[in-house]
Amino acid sequence: MFLIASLGYGLESMAQQLVQSSDIQLVVGSWQGVLSYLDYTSNKITNIQANIEIQQIGRSNSFVCKNTFPKEPSVFWSDTLKISKDGKMLNNEEIQSKNILQNGDIEIVTISSGKDGNDQKPANFRFTYIFGKNKFTKKKEVQFVGEKSWFQRHEYNYQERAKYLTTKQMKQDVDIVKATWESVHAGLYRYNSKAQIERYFQEMYELIKTPMEQRQFFILLSQLNIKIRCGHTFVSYYNNKRIIKNNLYSSVYLPFLFRVIDNKFVITHNLSENASVQAGDEIVAINGFKIKTIIDSLLTVSKSDGENGLNKQLDNISIYPNSLNLKDYCLFDIFFPLFFKKDINELNYTFEILSGKKKMQVTCQGLSKNTRLDLFTERYGKIPKDEESWYIKPINQNTVLFRIGDFTTYNWKFDFNKYLDSVFVHINQSGYQNLIVDIRQNEGGADDARDAVLSYLTSKPINGITTKRLYRYQSIPDSLLAYLDTWDDNFKKAKTDYVLTQKGFHEHKNQKSTVKVIPSNPNHFKGKIYLITDATNSSATFTMADIFKRNKLGTIVGEKTGGSQQGINGGEIFFLYLPNSEMEMDVPLIYQAPITQRKDEGILPDFEIKTTKNDISNSKDAQIQFITKKLIK
Repeated sequence: MFLIASLGYGLESMAQQLVQSSDIQLVVGSWQGVLSYLDYTSNKITNIQANIEIQQIGRSNSFVCKNTFPKEPSVFWSDTLKISKDGKMLNNEEIQSKNILQNGDIEIVTISSGKDGNDQKPANFRFTYIFGKNKFTKKKEVQFVGEKSWFQRHEYNYQERAKYLTTKQMKQDVDIVKATWESVHAGLYRYNSKAQIERYFQEMYELIKTPMEQRQFFILLSQLNIKIRCGHTFVSYYNNKRIIKNNLYSSVYLPFLFRVIDNKFVITHNLSENASVQAGDEIVAINGFKIKTIIDSLLTVSKSDGENGLNKQLDNISIYPNSLNLKDYCLFDIFFPLFFKKDINELNYTFEILSGKKKMQVTCQGLSKNTRLDLFTERYGKIPKDEESWYIKPINQNTVLFRIGDFTTYNWKFDFNKYLDSVFVHINQSGYQNLIVDIRQNEGGADDARDAVLSYLTSKPINGITTKRLYRYQSIPDSLLAYLDTWDDNFKKAKTDYVLTQKGFHEHKNQKSTVKVIPSNPNHFKGKIYLITDATNSSATFTMADIFKRNKLGTIVGEKTGGSQQGINGGEIFFLYLPNSEMEMDVPLIYQAPITQRKDEGILPDFEIKTTKNDISNSKDAQIQFITKKLIK
């Protein structure tokens, strides 16, 4: 009680200041900074370089802090930041105050007592913590019992996020990638020979012969993945741990959304404070970097299937509204700062924008992820997500649009089969003669959701995907199991009913081909059907377009899809965790082999109608207008 009273804070005010794990999660990651401390012997302030790595222990309220000092390698230790269950204590220190600063950082002041100084005198301690995306500090002040004044004992000041990896650490991680790909990656040699794969790894080993920052290794590892030419192989944006996301993912986002059209960045939505920027304006440069330079760099980390996936790779660079949701990420948000910003969390952006024939320089502040989503919702409306991305919209009395924005159904709150039935009962009872099915900007997801939709688009049973499902492995080496995770542990079991083929795959003994027949639903649509596609369609939506076209269910309008008719890899995925860099990458397990030789390209529409810069300027949906004005009589 003495300590609380002497500092002038009552129990009631303290009880309201509760600390949560989310406060400390802001600083999870690796930091470089300076330790300033008072040397009691010389009574002088001493400064030394200091590094710290902070990781949360599971989902607990405890965080491990590993302290190292670059110029004193023999000095290192680990300690813990632990929040009490009631949130009133941090490291057995009572919470004195908690404030959210103007820049969003969280300042927490705690108090405790103990002994300090060379003669170990009784003392009161006051600790000031600042937890922020771009800053972590811890200051200790001391008040010897019987004295009124406080003095600063030490301060850790970290303001630069970085983690350096040694050559040995990187080589160990690359060795694990190589061993995993050669053991289990389904499509490793679909578009590359063994000699090419070996060369890629030798080039990688050359590049990591000197220590480098984690961000550089992240880029190199991403570029290595892209050489496989597999749309399901990449250093995951989603499954990386918080320590990677905090270290490498910028907290500052572009205030514009754009589409890549004819190798140009065409603005679709303006979330900045500059109202002079309009939809259809072209971004010519960002922070002094020309768009061609930006595209050339981002293409090296943009995934697609096959040799002819440039349209998909360019599409990946676009920022669409559906990537703004808080749990989603897009390629540009992650890699533009890594390639082109020294400080990934630098706040200001400078743009050169072409509006009509007029060029203008625009300087804007970047946005936080939350602010970007809030501004979009305020200015343009709520972004349909999950089950909300499935909806119908009448075009006119004869035509209805069915929008399908996502097939990732695993966390949905409704039964999509019941929903589909109610939708098509309504469509049929309303007497619509034309149905437009829109799967643009839908990359894929669950095959059963795709097949359920297709069952309402056919009047007779149709053949779904006609492929053989092949595996690279019969069993997984024990040395790799510790690094592999997935949603179904059955993927790790030995393939006891599989035999080795001449091409080095493992095929089920009784498998000739996997042909899934999709039945016709009694409530199927009976009029004309138009399917709108684009380059985003590359997994379940690519195969949907393929099935739709092969079975002649209607007319396809729009752009060539992503994916490849030679087959894609996927269906089952391992999440490969690399212990030194702490990065995660997706490794597909099933090689989908078409029964007959097919072209290495996506699905071509019956009518190729591309979106133009003028379409965006005029808020024109070129594909829907083509269908309603040119095809529907």
